[in-house]
Amino acid sequence: MNQPFVEAIFNNLALLLPLRVVNSYERGVRFRGGRDIAELEPGVHWFIPGYEAIEIVNVAPETRNLPTQTVTTKDKVDVTFSANVCYKITDARKMFVSVQSFDEAMIAFAMCHLATAVGDNTFASLLRNREQLESELAESLAAKVASWGADIEWVGFTDLTRAKAYRLFGDMSI
Repeated sequence: MNQPFVEAIFNNLALLLPLRVVNSYERGVRFRGGRDIAELEPGVHWFIPGYEAIEIVNVAPETRNLPTQTVTTKDKVDVTFSANVCYKITDARKMFVSVQSFDEAMIAFAMCHLATAVGDNTFASLLRNREQLESELAESLAAKVASWGADIEWVGFTDLTRAKAYRLFGDMSI
């Protein structure tokens, strides 16, 4: 018999069995007939292939590095900054059904929110009240992502500096 064929069947045997294992750092969501019906705790869970599906998500705290942004502050200073956001999933069902792509939506919302908050301050107040601003941003982000089944643990600026902003327009090809 063809060896790669046997290996393929052996390696994918878990996909053929009607059970999923949810590890201690994960939660699962059981979908039956396309509807989310239950959040699954760690353990072994049986399902009916073709009628049910089990999606698994890691619920351990996760940190995302937000891309660098340049914003003009209230006192017309160009500021370049980047930040990290630490969050964890608190409701796997909401995470799967409340937003199309949780990671992309959370990053986009955090970037817009941070840009607005930085732009609403003066450069001096950003430097002076950095910790307070990070705390306020974490609280307001938490209010938004709670409806998506997540909790913000902290927000922290990794870079915050005065910078010149240059924008190039047009086709740069030679």
